[in-house]
Amino acid sequence: MFNHEHRSRFHPVTASLVFMCYLIPGLWEALNAAGVHQRSYLAAPVKDGDRVAYETLALHLSDVEDRSLSALEMSALLGHCCTLLIGVVIGSSEKIRSGSEQIKRWFKTLMVTLNKQGHSKTATALDLYPPSSAIDWINSQPWAGNLILGLLMTTFESPGRELMDQIRMVASYAQMTTYSTIKQYLDQCMDATLALPAVASEIPKFLYTEQDLRSKLGEWFEFMGAIRHPEVIKLAPRSFPNLSSAALFWSRKESATVTAFRAPVIQLGSSLTESLLTRARRREIVRSGIGGEMTPNIKKILGLVGVTGYATDK
Repeated sequence: MFNHEHRSRFHPVTASLVFMCYLIPGLWEALNAAGVHQRSYLAAPVKDGDRVAYETLALHLSDVEDRSLSALEMSALLGHCCTLLIGVVIGSSEKIRSGSEQIKRWFKTLMVTLNKQGHSKTATALDLYPPSSAIDWINSQPWAGNLILGLLMTTFESPGRELMDQIRMVASYAQMTTYSTIKQYLDQCMDATLALPAVASEIPKFLYTEQDLRSKLGEWFEFMGAIRHPEVIKLAPRSFPNLSSAALFWSRKESATVTAFRAPVIQLGSSLTESLLTRARRREIVRSGIGGEMTPNIKKILGLVGVTGYATDK
């Protein structure tokens, strides 16, 4: 499958799955159990009059010679699988393409941990075969979350161990953007958008939901998004429309990276407006010492996240 001529005869997903099965013991059997066909679709359809069909073919070809992989080929395979698994973890091949420099940094880190620093630039055997098709295909399967869960639960020997260290790092809070944004907002925001009644009233619900899910899932809480846990929906924007709107508004003002995203600030179901948030942002809050007066209910709620009152003029 390192040979482009052989690889191009099959469905674009096939080679990526072969590489994954080569690297991960037991994956072939697991994919078969999940219903993945043992025979691959050929790349080109067969036309029979008005009917179009796709032939299948076993992967064992008479003109393919078994051989051991070279060190550079093994590094290229690791890089391919690393990119593939990251794409599955974050749920999108588009994010892989848009974040190609970050992918290169992750691969470089992987090569450094394997003491093969030079391979980060020279392991190029699969550069012209990106795993985008496999990422999208796996993400469309009902077992995608179970695949990631199984990999995270498995103890691998080197180089799989080092590969999974990278994947585990990326999987932490992946596909949990709303949760991470709200959490950062509650911990770091220093303006009075937090004190808006519509925003403050949703804080206790968010904190309770977080605590409840953490108690249920333990160490797996941070991987809820990556493993597609069904209860991750409880942290969706629609659960806290005003709080998530205020958090996104704040993050866009504080981070140039977030500003680049085009998604709407005001979430479905929110009663807020950007003009209201802009006005509230002009006033500051304090998180230590004695702050200015707030209504008792708002002060009690914001006390849960360390706010002591409005900032006062000295």
